[in-house]
Amino acid sequence: MTPTIDPYSEARRPMALVEYVGVVRQRWRWMVGAIVASLALGGTVVLLGTPMYQSSATIVITPILGTGGMGVATSVGDQVELIRGGRVRALVIEKIGGSVDASFAQGSTDAASLKITATSPDPERAAQVASTYLEVFAELLIALDLERIDKTTVVLDGQLEDAKVTLAQARADNNLERIPEIDSQRRFYVDQLRALADQRGFVQQGRITIVTAAEVPSDPFEPRAGRTLALAIVLGVLVGLALVFLREELDDRLDSHKTIERSARGLPVIGAIPVADTPDAAVSIALAHPGATTPVVEAYRSTRTALDF
Repeated sequence: MTPTIDPYSEARRPMALVEYVGVVRQRWRWMVGAIVASLALGGTVVLLGTPMYQSSATIVITPILGTGGMGVATSVGDQVELIRGGRVRALVIEKIGGSVDASFAQGSTDAASLKITATSPDPERAAQVASTYLEVFAELLIALDLERIDKTTVVLDGQLEDAKVTLAQARADNNLERIPEIDSQRRFYVDQLRALADQRGFVQQGRITIVTAAEVPSDPFEPRAGRTLALAIVLGVLVGLALVFLREELDDRLDSHKTIERSARGLPVIGAIPVADTPDAAVSIALAHPGATTPVVEAYRSTRTALDF
């Protein structure tokens, strides 16, 4: 059985890797042009962009002793919500005025740490904003803790006074069954008030530990020349490749065996005649001297042989 030859199989065949490389090598100027243009754009962004500086401070808030960690802003999430609120921002603006752009997140060094990052076109201003946020947050945290302790103390003082009155009445009535129970409640309130007094002293000392203080940055955070130019090169390569293969796809010139074969839907090229400065003279020489070995004669001879077959 004679195999069927599909003359269109070559046209449908996907390009091999070596052919892709060949296309890039043939149209390398497009690639270089795209990279140069991308680098020029990246350089413009670096030169004309406003340098921005970042300064960060990282803190850890120690839980209040004797409360099982209870207190204001015990978790990192609570800390972020508190410092991100308008109350802290208003106090920072009141202290230093102007723009106080900052971000707040969990620190990378400690699961219980809080990172304060300020951004500004002025490096000293960035450090000032971060430091002020830390200072205001510490003061507000102390104020809120003391407020909570004071409110709890007032409630316990009232309960203690009620217990004392009830205990005195039970003793006056010689109620021996209730006296131990009421006295136990009285001692509980006394212990709680003593614990609150200890907490007050602990809070007043401050329960914020500074892991890293805000410093004046020496280099801008953005734009980063190295990173920007590297991204420009990557972008230039991608755009260059797109242009190269788009140009190859749209190019309908028949300037090589490959392009002729593809245009002929896979049919083979049986001959190629070189271009001569004087084509008529070259043909005359080939006809007058068929045994010559010039390139033009050899080309005609090879084409004739291919046609014979």
